[in-house]
Amino acid sequence: MAYFEPVIVLFGSSKSISTINLRLPVSFVFAIDETSLEELVTIDPPLASTTLRRYFIILLESISNDVFERLQTNHRVQIIYSRDMLTYVSSHSKLPRIINKQSQQFTLDLTADIVHFFTIEGEKQEKLERLNLVRLYYRQARLLKEWAMSFAKAEPCHILLIPLNTNQKNLNNAQERLQKICTKLNYPSVIIRTFDNYIPSMDEQSSCLLPYSQVLFHHEHPQYICELIKKLSPLRLYLYGNEEFILSEWSNLMINSETHVMEDEDNWCAFIENEYIDDEMKWNIGPKFGTKWQIKRIAPINLSELDKNLRFQSALHRAFKTLNQRQIEITAEIFDWYDRCIREGYLQLEPKVSIQQKEKPRETNISNLSRCIIRNPSSFDYHHTSESKGISFIWLDEIINSLDNNLNQIIEPYHWYFFNNVTQCIPYIENQLRQQNEIFLVVSGSLGYELFLTAYRLMSAIRFVYIYCSRLGLHENWIKYYSQIQGVFNDSLVLEEKLKENLEQINQLENRKQSQTTANVIQGI
Repeated sequence: MAYFEPVIVLFGSSKSISTINLRLPVSFVFAIDETSLEELVTIDPPLASTTLRRYFIILLESISNDVFERLQTNHRVQIIYSRDMLTYVSSHSKLPRIINKQSQQFTLDLTADIVHFFTIEGEKQEKLERLNLVRLYYRQARLLKEWAMSFAKAEPCHILLIPLNTNQKNLNNAQERLQKICTKLNYPSVIIRTFDNYIPSMDEQSSCLLPYSQVLFHHEHPQYICELIKKLSPLRLYLYGNEEFILSEWSNLMINSETHVMEDEDNWCAFIENEYIDDEMKWNIGPKFGTKWQIKRIAPINLSELDKNLRFQSALHRAFKTLNQRQIEITAEIFDWYDRCIREGYLQLEPKVSIQQKEKPRETNISNLSRCIIRNPSSFDYHHTSESKGISFIWLDEIINSLDNNLNQIIEPYHWYFFNNVTQCIPYIENQLRQQNEIFLVVSGSLGYELFLTAYRLMSAIRFVYIYCSRLGLHENWIKYYSQIQGVFNDSLVLEEKLKENLEQINQLENRKQSQTTANVIQGI
């Protein structure tokens, strides 16, 4: 009985190989030129050998079309990885994978592929009733998964600082003051994070705080992600400020899921204030922001008094004791989530292509997230702009491409931009947010659902979304998770009234800012 052994081949010059920093899950060999690469994967094993090699090739440099074609037809080659999407024409099914720029994520991708290889081989041997080989393959798959979990762990924290209606400057200052407070309480090694720390970035220098973070954020429901992060951060502090809006939709989702304040030491949350909060804002926080919150005790603790709060001290002590346990539990949960998604077909190891597409050259302009089926928007930070520079009105619907006069007159001197699919609409939304424009988005129910699932981080920066759909009850279950959705409408007159109300809200805010600016100028004179 032959045993298949996976081997990694690193192809490239000595300079390319010396600069790469990767953890590799199985044995590996080097190939520094095309000749040695082909010899390596074509050489026959000794007749007496019971081990047959199967190769996972990592191309650190480009190869010729002819060599690539021969690798594609070689039955010993399982997968080919490349720094860039290859442009070779091939009719074969071995699509090249893109090496993720974040080395940890690529190691996870590579390990998952080899685990999948062992699992498939085990299933084949099971059908042949070769039970010894079955146990060997399944054990290898389990050990590789445990190896990956040993270094790619979910990173917990003792305190998670979550901004509500505040700005980045106040958030940074509050984090510094919290560090000093914890040091004063004899916890100098405290880990304090903000929610943005957990959001994946395409920057290859950024650390990953969650295994499979990019795939998780782009394929899983945001509410589930919030629950994972809550389990990693048993002590959550929600920071008030003086802004008129809660800028991050993630903050909205987190606070909406809270049920108790300062009660459970293993699941403890509270509201805090760092900068001085105007009385008008302080006494109207509930009506202004908390209408959908489950918790009602929303009075903030002043940060200067936090070290005297015994409940905070007790929760902080408990957070230190449970740190390792939380890390192990959530790491295992995320790995199980990924395996289940692959097994049940929710995630694909590679995009599906038709025979016609396989025959066409592949374009080089493609995301470096090798496993993400849906192209994700850029990592541009839309949430921390000082103020809007303009207004953009977008209508996304498969059918509607013109409106009656009332809906046009309401937004004068602006006009509507119409789109009939999500793929075309996302780049336009992204461009408007880059220009710091306030967006009013009207979308059909089905396309709205698709838009929030495929580009949630982008959508979280839009404050005014309207679902225009004939079937009101069909979308009640999913829209409740997104506070920026102003409602579901099947009557254009009702939609008009809501648009007027929100536009008036924006105008009033702008007038107050202008009045304050004028007053400051007069005082300066």
